Formats: sequence, structure tokens, C-alpha cells
Amino acid sequence: MRETSSREATPSRETLRSLSPSSPGPTNFPATAADSGPRPRGALRRVLRWRGVPASGLGLVSLILVAVIQPGFLTASQLTPFFAAYGPVAIIAVGVAFTLLVGGIDLSVGPVMGVCAIMTVLLSSVGTHFLSAGPSGVAALCADPGVCERGLPFALVVVIVIMVGAVFGLLNGIAISVFRLQPLVATLAMGFVAAGLSLYLMPQPGGQMPQGPLTWYSGAAIISVPLELLVLYVVLAAILMRTPLGVRMRAVGSHRWKAFTSGIAINRISMAAYVASGTSAAVAGVLLTLNSGSADPSIGVEYTLTAVAGAVLGGTALRGGWADPFGPAIGVLTLGLLSELVTVAKVPTYYAQLTTGIIILGGLTVTQVLLRRSNRTTS
Repeated sequence: MRETSSREATPSRETLRSLSPSSPGPTNFPATAADSGPRPRGALRRVLRWRGVPASGLGLVSLILVAVIQPGFLTASQLTPFFAAYGPVAIIAVGVAFTLLVGGIDLSVGPVMGVCAIMTVLLSSVGTHFLSAGPSGVAALCADPGVCERGLPFALVVVIVIMVGAVFGLLNGIAISVFRLQPLVATLAMGFVAAGLSLYLMPQPGGQMPQGPLTWYSGAAIISVPLELLVLYVVLAAILMRTPLGVRMRAVGSHRWKAFTSGIAINRISMAAYVASGTSAAVAGVLLTLNSGSADPSIGVEYTLTAVAGAVLGGTALRGGWADPFGPAIGVLTLGLLSELVTVAKVPTYYAQLTTGIIILGGLTVTQVLLRRSNRTTS
């Protein structure tokens, strides 16, 4: 009995992988080299079967067209603002991918990013005095001389803001895993809470960030700082998804009941996924303030929709069981390139959203078709 309990408490890799092949879940665990053996052109076949290929192809075509229409787009002075604008959204999409991986969804990432951005501005400018200032907006506007010169060290601000985002994610996880609320409803309600808190802390757009972090973040270089941070975050998320925790997340999303009978703590794994999503929103909020130098309590909903669309466009399975952090990031950057293409092509305003929507629908359709074909070949 002791050996059985120990085995169930810490399921082996083979046990986790056995959950997927016979399950009705959308994907299987990736086969290792020992499983498949050497095959001719195996690497190329795996690349072509990657679910982020449609988004990558669409993004590459958009990049080429933008570069042809606007020759200076591939310079550091043009790419730095592009990555600074869409980098935070890509990080949010990576966080959403964690929740989709366990079969859930997080619609609160945009408002949580907004409240974290506001807290970044306030803590960096007025420090803890924003608690006593109340919702008057005086501290946020920095109207009085010297008000915005009492901020906390920026490194401490980043730690506090990330903790706030993690708390929002933990609350989502508790509501979904412990109280059994539907992820769609629970995270939507948490988004309203975050949006209300944003309006309380900063009733109108404003704020002032210290010049030091702004100068460092916006400095043009061969490889921009926003791109470096985005790549670093995506790589860290990819490593996390390949740890035992990430494998358990995939098992929970592939077949929840089989994961439970294998001894996986489903509630803890699900809560960890939402904590990862809240942390991603916090990191995105910090980067957003470094890009704009201020905060806006009204932002949120559009970032959520773009992040979810980018995650799905990047190949993340809506039913759970499969996610790749590179796909959502590429999906969001592709959406940004599409928006840039519509702008440089001087598409009329009343056709811009229609054109972008049709292209996105086409990309999503191709992604889902390839996903279904992949499921048939691996089942």
C-alpha cells in the first residue's frame, strides 16, 4: 500500500504520457527520440506540423509586405516602438496559454494588466502615499510640485506589482478550482473587479514614471530592450512548460479524470496555471508603463481580446492539453504586423477592421484545420 500511494502521489513521466494517446483530448504528448527513432526528414516534418506554422507564415508575409511598402520598418528606430507596443500583449497571450493548457481561460488578464500598470506608476512616483491620497487623482496627475518625487525603488515596485498580479491569478484559481465556478464567468467577474480598482486608484489617465527606467527601456539598439525581455519571458515560459509542473498541466487539460486517478493534484495545478497568467499580466503592466510613461484606467478589454486571439492563432488548443509559449507570442506579433500593414497600405478606416478580421479568421481556420489533422495522425 505504501508503494502504491507513493507512486500515485508522484506519477511518472510514462504515466503522464499514457493519459493522452487513449484520451479524447485534443492532443498527445510529444514523442521523444527514443519513442520514434531516427526517421528521414523527421526534423522538417516536426517543424511543418508545429501548430504555430500558420501564424508564423502569416506574420512573415505581413512583415515582407510592410517592409516593401515602408522600407524603413526594419530599422531599430521602427522595430523598437513596435515591440514595445505589442510585447506586453504577447506576454499576456503566453499567460493565457497556461490557462488554456489546463482547459480553462482567463478573461481578466487585460484589466489586471491595467491595474498593475497603474500601481507601477503610482508606486514609482508617489510611493505608498497613493493610499492616503485616495481616488482624487491628484497624486496620479502629479499636479503639485514634488508629489511625484517620493516613489519607491523601481526594483521593489516591480516585485510588489508582480505579487499583486499573482494574487489576482490565485483568486481566479481558487474561484475556479475550489468553488467550482466556470472559468469564463469567474475570470470575467475578476476582470470587472480589477477594472473597478483601476478607476478607484486613478479616475483619469495620467501619472509620471521616473526617467531612468524609461530611458533604459526605450533606448534604440540593434536588438531592442522590449524584444529582449519578450524573448527572455517566452523562453522561461517554455522551460516551465517542460518541467514536471508543465507536464501535469498538460495532463489535466488532456484528460482531467485520468489525471485525477493518476494522483495529480488537479486543483493545485489549475491554480498554478492561473497564477502564471496573473503574473504574466503583471509583467505586461510594468512593460506597458515603461512604454507609455503613464497609465490609463480604461485599458483592458482590447488587450484581453487580442491576447486570446493571438494565443489561439498561435495554435493553442481551446479544449486544453496543448500549448506552446512561442505560438501565442508569434500570434500576437502577427496581429500587430497585420495592423501595421493595414496602416501603411492606407486602407480606409471603415475597411480596416473588416480586412483585419477576415485575415484573422482565415488564419484561425487554417490553424484549426491543421490541429485536427494532427490529432487524426497522432491518435
